[in-house]
Amino acid sequence: MRRLFRVVPVLGILILSIGMLEGGQNRSPADRHGKYDSVLEKTQYPKQKPLFEKLDSGLNQIASSPTPLKQAGDLGYKTRDSRVQVFVATLDGASQDVEAWLLERDATFVSSARNIVQAFVPINVLPELADLEQVNYVRKPTYVRPNAEPGESRSPKILGYTTEGLAPMNAGSWHSAGYSGQGVKVGLVTFGFRGYQNLLGSELPPANKVHYQTFSGLQSSNAGGAAEAEIIHDVAPGAELYLGEVQTLVEASNAFVWMQSNGVDVIVSDLFLYPESPGDGTGLVADLAGDLYSDGIFLVGGAGNIRQNHWQGRWTDANGNGFMDFSSGDETNNMTDGYNNWFWSPPGVELVGALVWDEWDNPVTDLDLCAAVNYNDGTGPHILACAEDIQNGGAGQLPREIAEFTTPAYGYYSFAIWRKSGSRSPDMEIFLYREDAIPEYRNQEGSLVSPSDIQEVVAVGADDALSNSLEAYSSKGPTNGPGGSLSGGRTKPDLAGYSLVSTYTYGTRALYGTGPAAMHVAGAAALVWSANPTWSNSQVRSYLESNAIDMGSGGKDNDYGYGRLYLGNPPQSCTYSISPTSQNFGSNGGSGTINVSTQSGCSWNASESLSWVSITSGSSGSGSGTVRFNVSSNGSSSSRSGTIQAAGRTFSITQDGAAGCSYSISPTSKSFSSSGGTGTVSVSTTSGCSWTAGSNTGWITVTSGSSGNGSGTVGYRVASNTNTSQRSGSMTIAGKSFSVTQSGASGGGSESYMVAGMAHANGAGGSVWRSTLAVTNRSGGTANLTLIYRYSGSSRTRSHSLQNGDIVEWVDVATSLFGVGGTSAGSIEVQSDRQVIVTARTYNEGADGTFGQFLPGADDGNKLDHGQTGILPQVKKTGNFRTNIGFVNLGQSSVTVRTKLYSSNGGQLGNNVTTSIPAKQWKQENDVFQKAGVSYCEVGYATVEVTTYGGSVWAYASVVDEGTGDPTTIPVSVE
Repeated sequence: MRRLFRVVPVLGILILSIGMLEGGQNRSPADRHGKYDSVLEKTQYPKQKPLFEKLDSGLNQIASSPTPLKQAGDLGYKTRDSRVQVFVATLDGASQDVEAWLLERDATFVSSARNIVQAFVPINVLPELADLEQVNYVRKPTYVRPNAEPGESRSPKILGYTTEGLAPMNAGSWHSAGYSGQGVKVGLVTFGFRGYQNLLGSELPPANKVHYQTFSGLQSSNAGGAAEAEIIHDVAPGAELYLGEVQTLVEASNAFVWMQSNGVDVIVSDLFLYPESPGDGTGLVADLAGDLYSDGIFLVGGAGNIRQNHWQGRWTDANGNGFMDFSSGDETNNMTDGYNNWFWSPPGVELVGALVWDEWDNPVTDLDLCAAVNYNDGTGPHILACAEDIQNGGAGQLPREIAEFTTPAYGYYSFAIWRKSGSRSPDMEIFLYREDAIPEYRNQEGSLVSPSDIQEVVAVGADDALSNSLEAYSSKGPTNGPGGSLSGGRTKPDLAGYSLVSTYTYGTRALYGTGPAAMHVAGAAALVWSANPTWSNSQVRSYLESNAIDMGSGGKDNDYGYGRLYLGNPPQSCTYSISPTSQNFGSNGGSGTINVSTQSGCSWNASESLSWVSITSGSSGSGSGTVRFNVSSNGSSSSRSGTIQAAGRTFSITQDGAAGCSYSISPTSKSFSSSGGTGTVSVSTTSGCSWTAGSNTGWITVTSGSSGNGSGTVGYRVASNTNTSQRSGSMTIAGKSFSVTQSGASGGGSESYMVAGMAHANGAGGSVWRSTLAVTNRSGGTANLTLIYRYSGSSRTRSHSLQNGDIVEWVDVATSLFGVGGTSAGSIEVQSDRQVIVTARTYNEGADGTFGQFLPGADDGNKLDHGQTGILPQVKKTGNFRTNIGFVNLGQSSVTVRTKLYSSNGGQLGNNVTTSIPAKQWKQENDVFQKAGVSYCEVGYATVEVTTYGGSVWAYASVVDEGTGDPTTIPVSVE
């Protein structure tokens, strides 16, 4: 959890007073760093109890400010549409309820990762949010920083650049052997991809092989991701790329999940986070990495670029004044040029420092990270301001302070640590995020950044691609020990990749950092996997680590890991074909041959498992060769079939039955749902002709008619399929093949239908709106239904079995089926193991009867996906009619939808309306024209677009007669 203290607004008076001193001040650096060592005092910064204990210090200032949006901007919080972006740390399992709560209060861009919810929240909601019992703490989001930096190019940019890392890693020989990363998907998560579209088909794969998604709703001006994608493409030109642009920890987590759901094999990130965990390989990101790794994904990350910008040590305070001693008599850690000369900073320089200590389970030592300045006027250092969030063991607190400030005037700047309370002497670390301001007291050891401390992530250091020397900034291990202790850690990084390389985006030898180094490792993993497609992620990792060139002390070390990335020699590329691929034999049998074609030195085997087929020669070989086999005579009147496996290819054999008998079966195939079932097959032949029936698949069992004479019937059973993927199998009946396909399991059923706008709610004049739900089954078998009502952040589930040919109707379904009393409104999901028809009607009663609207059960057949545009025609806003627009989210994650309104002549009306809908839930924008700032429209249309990648919704317009209250449903049409 991160809280930043930005000093700019706090120092408003200081900037004015310091400005008057600049003219006569000596701006030369001090002779040596020790000249100004001194003792600090901190009496003018007493901590005040926050007004809202669950809000961080910045949000407390924002919530109590007369100009909250300006205050938010001054403190470095992002704002959008009069809302401030926050992270909400929830109780375990409460994130979905908090998401729903925020959406009901008009929060936007709501998403979550584990127990952290991210949202843009109306500022007047902050106090109410802080009182929510499911909330532990509300804080500033954890923003990401890239591990890639553009340097100064030494030549113009030219199309066709390739990274200098190809030669030392031996990638060219793999390309020549036919390995390019083909069939492998590589995902890159970083801060920005500006200009990547201009590189498609040249420096990057063609457009159909590059998939981009921003998870913040914005596109950054940072082009580092485009340059890094160039490196991956240089190393693995056949790989398919997934590009995820993020700005926060939650967005990065969602990008990882998006890539996982799209079958990405390799995920690489150049990001580092402000300390979000103990640095011992545990925490939220580590939990997610464990899930991804268990799913077979190869994970790569840069070790960090702050080897020279890190300090660590144990608390000591010799004079007892509350300030940490960095050395005897020195309580400030000054910014230097790296040669122990203090850094003479001009005004307007941003300095960022993060302090963490080893109390991640229960932070009870209250430390502050303070910024100090020395004006070279003989008065010594002065405290400017401190990052001073409270650590007293409260829920949601973390042992961390982050000071982010802009220098107000010329001076020597430093950091200091002040202990407000607590008696422990904790292990501490300071991370500084400015390359040209190196701390006077620093430790290279332990300078790894999150998430490179995670065991499942291949952490990559940076090696100069031409000199093969370790870069001076490349972060060094080990990881922290348990709980953030400075002892007991693991050796990291794992490999060293290549830096100072050329790209079209930045030019010659202009891209450096452990991020670009990690891209080389990601591309190398794709090459290895394309050569060994059956390998696991751990086998790919083992190959890369065992082939690395040891560069440091013998074995794995904390500088290079196992060594410099080297692919070794590629495996021989072997392709196989057989000719012919099938042969038919008469009942008397005979002999046959199979010709195997492959490259010299490529080995192969041949095998059969049939009692009536025998291989006589060629059961194995190297290079091209021949397999010879015999087929025995068939004394049965039934025909039969079988196969030989040769060089991994299938050769099919069929043999006629004895003369005088012919056979047919009906049907020849059947499909089953995931729940399985039983079936029968009819055999037709003449009297006296015998036959047999047997299963070729373990999950299909012959239950009757395993043999017969003359016509007959075979009974069989198909077991349930607990896997999510479809499967197929077969039986051989009277020498004929009978095929079975079975759908995969998917939660409560293989079919899912979402119904929007289900309600039991009060209407005008004491009336009650209610909904009736009906399900019709014409599937040919019993449908097992699971019905889920999601309303007001809650849900209820019911089950029902519906016989073939039946229909069931629940009048006032919220109360009659789900037993929800009082007022409720939401969506109903109907899951079924068979295709059914779902319909609903939401209605009210008037003097002349009922009035209302029909609502269908929406499924994948009528959904609106990301990238498509939906049209809602005949919408209006007059004195007689108003229009509501509703959405039901068909997916497993929250989505955001953008609505635009148009007049009859096609001109856009008013503002865009943005709607966020939690997973599997419904939301309706009432009087949408009013929300868009439009007071009148005789007739027009609306467009709706899903702005969340991978999202899908069903949408409708409800045009309401203001006189009668009668609504008319207009379903979305997809362009």
